Amino acid sequence: DKADAAAKARAMVAVALWRLGESRRVLPLLAHSPEPRLRSYLIHYLHQFGADADSVAEALNEVADVSIQRALLLALGEYDRQQIDADQASRLMTSLLEHYRNHSDSGLHAAISWLLKRWGAAGQLAETDSQFSTGRPQGERRWFGTSQGHTMVVVPAGTTFQFGAFEPEVQADERPRRRTFDYSFAISATETTVAQFQTFEQANPQVKHLYSNQISPEPDCPMNGVTWYRAAQYCRWLSEREGFPEDQMCFPPLNEIKEGMELPADYLQRTGYRLPEEYEWECACRGGTVTTRCYGRDESLLKQYAWYLSSARDRTWPVGSLKPNEFGLFDMHGNLAEWCQNAYDHDPETPGITSGDTVHVIEQTDRSARGGSFFSLASDVRSANRTKFRPSIRNFNIGLTFRIARTLP
Repeated sequence: DKADAAAKARAMVAVALWRLGESRRVLPLLAHSPEPRLRSYLIHYLHQFGADADSVAEALNEVADVSIQRALLLALGEYDRQQIDADQASRLMTSLLEHYRNHSDSGLHAAISWLLKRWGAAGQLAETDSQFSTGRPQGERRWFGTSQGHTMVVVPAGTTFQFGAFEPEVQADERPRRRTFDYSFAISATETTVAQFQTFEQANPQVKHLYSNQISPEPDCPMNGVTWYRAAQYCRWLSEREGFPEDQMCFPPLNEIKEGMELPADYLQRTGYRLPEEYEWECACRGGTVTTRCYGRDESLLKQYAWYLSSARDRTWPVGSLKPNEFGLFDMHGNLAEWCQNAYDHDPETPGITSGDTVHVIEQTDRSARGGSFFSLASDVRSANRTKFRPSIRNFNIGLTFRIARTLP
């Protein structure tokens, strides 16, 4: 559309200026904004149209704006490590590992993770991750790890976002409105993997789950074919494993999680693990944007952020392989559709728990799912796109997996 065309043209001019040695004039364009199209094109065009890799790496030392640093890291990921001067690459790796351990920003944490994995440093990241698998935020960090290896992204109280859509594809149940959170919550940066879910199964042999290893052939692919009940059981088990008291559990014991169950009426005030509310999910997916997708709109960039019908080759892919959004979450678009906690409401005037009977879980009441899957058309891989399923469904084409969430004290 016209906005995309204008943003592309400006991005190309910006790359030309960068190549002429005017990078300082270009850097402000990489700051995050709710309308991120220009920034997103520039992230991808720096490499595509010949900006020198060393100049992109050097720019990281010239800016204090964290959102610009995030953008530069995502741009660097388009280059091979060998394209950067060896001494500079070594210094950069040391600096990035230090920031990965200590920087408070979840988006920067994720961008570093994505970049260093592409540059072959996954082992060094794993050593750091093990130090922060406490299940609790530490200091000012807006991220923390769980005992199961999930990285949790913190969304603080006071965050305001747009729920719903303005784009041409908007559906009747996607009417836009704004919401401000009066509580803090955390949501996992990635979908729950085959390996993570199988650890849960091994600890609970009474839980039987069949999945397609053709759809998810590797341990770090998202677990597929998960019913809402199985996702809830995983959350209950993880809460037990991390020592949450019974009065903070969001689900009953494992053997009581089934059709006809009732959730605690105050589960949003409880701090145990649960599934994200639909409005929490969309806030996390948007990452502070108001556009069709977390990066803008243009489908030509979608394969950089989502595994969907045109890019996935009829399967899922390891979580965190594609670029994260500004909040530091991966695969919010595509890979597998994700269960939400709440019952689906066709017209959520106030989206979430207050708009429908969410606490009674019965087959006649659909639960919400979001995100689209490897089998989805691009038109269905949008931040605002809503779907619904019976809680017992295990649709393999759609995929159905989950990511965990919890309210923070």
